[in-house]
Amino acid sequence: MAEVIKVIDIDGTAGQNGVDYTSVADWITDKHGQASYDLASLGVQATLKFRASAGSSYTTSMIIPGADTSKFVTSATCYIKFVPDTTALRTGPSWATGKIRVSVEDAVAVEAQVNHFWMDGFQLEVHDITSSSWRHCFVSNPQGTGWTRLSNTIMKGPAHATSYFYGTVAHTAQYFYQWNNIVFNVGPSGASVPYYIGDYHGYNYFAHCLAIGETSGYGFLNMGPSTTYVYCKNCYSAKGSGYNFSGIDAANLSHCAAAGTDANLDGSGGGNGGYDGRSKTYDASMFTNVTGGSENWHLKDASSLLYHQGVDISGDTAPMNVSTDMDGDSYYTSAPSIGVDEIVAAATARNQFMMMGMGQ
Repeated sequence: MAEVIKVIDIDGTAGQNGVDYTSVADWITDKHGQASYDLASLGVQATLKFRASAGSSYTTSMIIPGADTSKFVTSATCYIKFVPDTTALRTGPSWATGKIRVSVEDAVAVEAQVNHFWMDGFQLEVHDITSSSWRHCFVSNPQGTGWTRLSNTIMKGPAHATSYFYGTVAHTAQYFYQWNNIVFNVGPSGASVPYYIGDYHGYNYFAHCLAIGETSGYGFLNMGPSTTYVYCKNCYSAKGSGYNFSGIDAANLSHCAAAGTDANLDGSGGGNGGYDGRSKTYDASMFTNVTGGSENWHLKDASSLLYHQGVDISGDTAPMNVSTDMDGDSYYTSAPSIGVDEIVAAATARNQFMMMGMGQ
């Protein structure tokens, strides 16, 4: 399979300095000018790399259309992937204006209608909601059977009491894989949910995800029928008095943690399976910084109650055999930390000498 790479720079000029397009819409228009951009028949993966050379944020919704006679045809190996252009532009476990970000008002930041789509390393934000309509950072809405992947991404809500905000939404029947993601600044409205699974038939997999919200509402909410399956491993929810993991079968919760007591898991979803019962309060003892506006979700240190409390998922089926955190550091294999960060011990002087061939 060949990889076709195109660069999108909102602040650049197409055809100069390695820039191919200045918006996702321009790329879509170009490809739709063909009878069909059939990646499966072409045997290619389309990778779009994003820049903002003057530091601008992308303020227009990214809607990636589905498959028909004039749109994208994909397969499990010939898919569309969005990534930052460089490692320096990728997000980590804290919001940073210098990273690649999509920031919209009264809109959906990203909607994937195409059957096979992967977004990795972005910051997504709905910074304001002025109506009662539903607004989300990321919607998985394929028009046929396929999968959506979202990884190493931070999503930010407007934190308005009247907001109807979801971080991620599983909207149609397929497979939705999420890992190393953070949703925060979720307002106290009970209608605001970090991770929402809608009324459809499908499979949803979460690993090493954080849901950081206010006191009401939910963390991970499954509203689907009995044929909707949700699996959570090594995830943390801080919804306070609201349900942290709602409508999720106890057998499908593995080494997940929540702020509060085990009563914060919805009994109708199967009780407290996979939850060790300790109150893991969302405070400065858990993470580097929990102050609003300057949050940093690196673990504070080895005293954090999330440190090495997870389950080994290296043997799980790809792509959920997650081995690295948001920084690219390796998770501790036998008992990784819960959340999006693993603490990497600094090398001792002796080890440093040995690596340089100066000691033994």
